[in-house]
Amino acid sequence: MLFITSWKSAITMRRQENGYCVIYYVVKRKRKGAMRSVLIKCQSCGTVNRVAVDKLNSTLKCGNCQNILEYPSKSVVVTSKTFRQEVTDWPGVVLVDFWSTTCAYCLRLNPILDQLATKKAGLLKIAKVNVQYEPALSSTFYVMGTPTLLLYQHGKQIDKVVGALSPQQLVKWLQSKAGV
Repeated sequence: MLFITSWKSAITMRRQENGYCVIYYVVKRKRKGAMRSVLIKCQSCGTVNRVAVDKLNSTLKCGNCQNILEYPSKSVVVTSKTFRQEVTDWPGVVLVDFWSTTCAYCLRLNPILDQLATKKAGLLKIAKVNVQYEPALSSTFYVMGTPTLLLYQHGKQIDKVVGALSPQQLVKWLQSKAGV
């Protein structure tokens, strides 16, 4: 999570990734609380738009060209070729799920992660790695069992959990480790 104190510094920290804009979580400090917003870059004109978190579920339009703003709200499939771009180069928080189609716990965890990706869109990116198709990538991270969850923040691994978590445990873990 990025805490940016001025609008100017927020604009200088934007990037483009995979056809989507990278969304930075902004907390503007006020005397009586914090206004929570995210920055979304327009794909058409390149304007950076500040959007309140409570409006993320509605249709968003660019303040300059009025085109619809898009941001990643679903989990992404990651391969050995795209891992660096999707996970380590991503400046925000990324949850990487190493899973298998033969693992019952993984199949139970997948819909929970999909719901979490939609709920935390703009704050958390969820990446999924199928260990059956990516054995080299799973061995790189010493994945011995599935599901294995890796948590990245600003391109660095900050925690690892082996085994399935309940939705409440997952949210509590994300809040305690990454603040999302």
